[in-house]
Amino acid sequence: MKFILNDLSYHKDVTNCNVTKVRDSINTFIELLLELAKENVLKDKGDIACFVKPVDIDFGCDFNLRDYLKETNNDCRRLFYRFIEKYVGDVFNTSDSEFSCIINNNNYTSKILHKVIEEDCNALSFSICDFFCHDNIKGKYIICDEELNDTREEDKIIPNLYIRTQITNFKAECKNDEYEKILSAYDFWENRNGLFPHLEFCESVRQQLYDNPGKQHIKSIMKRLEILNEYYDKNDKFNITNLGHKARDESQTVKNNSKYKEFRKFKKPNGSTSYFFKHISFSGDFQGRIYFEAEDTLKKICIGYIGPHLPTAKF
Repeated sequence: MKFILNDLSYHKDVTNCNVTKVRDSINTFIELLLELAKENVLKDKGDIACFVKPVDIDFGCDFNLRDYLKETNNDCRRLFYRFIEKYVGDVFNTSDSEFSCIINNNNYTSKILHKVIEEDCNALSFSICDFFCHDNIKGKYIICDEELNDTREEDKIIPNLYIRTQITNFKAECKNDEYEKILSAYDFWENRNGLFPHLEFCESVRQQLYDNPGKQHIKSIMKRLEILNEYYDKNDKFNITNLGHKARDESQTVKNNSKYKEFRKFKKPNGSTSYFFKHISFSGDFQGRIYFEAEDTLKKICIGYIGPHLPTAKF
């Protein structure tokens, strides 16, 4: 679970605003959701947890998401309902803890924000109230121990998303967290599609990785693959000069030599075979290469080889 929908950000007593501001906030919220899905941050049912279905939220001015969706076009309405069905899951408050914060000199207790702390995730807020238009939310985490008949309070700052412009930094943080979970070549191969949605991997790459499975080696590989994965986010057509990082094409000497060419021939995921001549190298002492092929039509890059330097006349 990655996000907890902040119930205080739509609480009637907290928001207490007009329809125009609610409508603008819903627009911002939907833009944020779409950006999270586009960037592959949201993946599964339950990635957004909340107490009530978003369409039933009442903002205290007799205007809710159902009213908003009645005003919008059919395509937007269908898209939003599909989004809710795909990513939002209902939860129940069965915890012995809670999260409270002071807004405009009034104390409010959330029924669900404590889960941000307990599950190490993030709050997702409507931007109606200025208090929730910040990267972090300050408050107190209150833990009740029934056996000891005791209550303990801790000052906490929880991460908060409320606008789509936060996604760039958040995506980088998510990626770093995902990378930290990769401890072996097996971990990498099992999670490759989620880590690098814009890349395809030839089956040959699996064994190449298993032949050199060291954790630090895998980390170095992922740094280079991220460069390739992000290429089509910034470019429409592939140009190796735009890639940078000492990426280059093979020399004509290699391309015209049948022996050296065969070392660079790999079977692609679609069953066809191709010669992979474009490659990117690693920094540091490892003399390795990643050989790839770019496909502008699909906006994908296919990885054919990851491993030591392939044979040339000089190597």
